[in-house]
Amino acid sequence: MIFVAVFLASLGIGRAIPRLSSAFGRAMLPIVIVLVFTISMWGGNTVKTIQSIGFLLYSSLAYAFSTMFLGYALGLFLDGGGGPRSGARRGGPSGLSIIFPLDLVAGWAVGLLVELPRPALLITGELYVLAGVVGLSLGNELGRGVLAAGLNGVKAVAYAAIGSVLAGLLLSPLLRVSLKVSLAIALGFGWYTFDGPTVAAYAGPYLGVLAFLANFFREQLTFILVPFLSGSPAALISMGGATTMDDTLPLYASILGRQHSITAMVNGLLLTLLVPVIVPLILSL
Repeated sequence: MIFVAVFLASLGIGRAIPRLSSAFGRAMLPIVIVLVFTISMWGGNTVKTIQSIGFLLYSSLAYAFSTMFLGYALGLFLDGGGGPRSGARRGGPSGLSIIFPLDLVAGWAVGLLVELPRPALLITGELYVLAGVVGLSLGNELGRGVLAAGLNGVKAVAYAAIGSVLAGLLLSPLLRVSLKVSLAIALGFGWYTFDGPTVAAYAGPYLGVLAFLANFFREQLTFILVPFLSGSPAALISMGGATTMDDTLPLYASILGRQHSITAMVNGLLLTLLVPVIVPLILSL
């Protein structure tokens, strides 16, 4: 909620002072590079302490890929997959598509060797900075496109939810995870800091770590895969799940155009509001 408040306040400032939009728009890429590195470093800190890492990685990647691509496939089917993306590929595959994977690998490598001090606090601070910069850069672009962007955000939520439910249903027998836990993992929508501890409290630390990694990889893979894919904004944004409100927001602003930041914010906010309700509810049934 603090992130949303900072974003809305900076959005108003950017609207009132148009010259700030172009100035702060250039700051988004450096900020997201730092953020991806920090989150990846935290992942490196976490993975090195896990036992049975091979099966955990395999299972978590299965959840990450299936939740992302089932929703994306639904979006392609309903919206069509051939249309160009608005504002897409500034920098092209040789730009963002390479920067983010290199950033991610570097963060994980450093995280395996160096412990990140107070990661949650550090990442939270970086996200607040990100909220202000994105809001300021977007303020001058508010207009008639907001309603359409909001409706696209609702479509993205539907694609993400249906894809995640299907993934939970399919992977439960394949990975021998109970249906309730499998759905709870899949419906974390990338919010690993909530889904991991919640599943751990119900099903034990092993499945809690699996939930954490599955949703963590969903966020990380968004940075790697989305710049290479085509399709409607709703289909692409659905892949990022709840993370499109914060962590992956600048990625979508960069490849789809800043006007689709509203779409990403709506998608991420609605999914973030759903997770604390549906995950505990599923586990308690």
